[in-house]
Amino acid sequence: MAYIPGHWIHRSVNVGTEQLILVFCFNADAGQNYRIIEENRGMSQLVVSDGLGGWELKENLNYLPQN
Repeated sequence: MAYIPGHWIHRSVNVGTEQLILVFCFNADAGQNYRIIEENRGMSQLVVSDGLGGWELKENLNYLPQN
């Protein structure tokens, strides 16, 4: 379980081999604005395979930070 404060952009990534099942509970006015992610062309870091059965973060070269 994780607590994500309102107005914080976040993501969940399954880095394991088993199915990840999530249940989200949040207020309707939690402030999520996913258009920000779309306009920025994703998040600044991508979670990718390291080729050895693990994962690593890589810079998203398409990312456009907000001014």
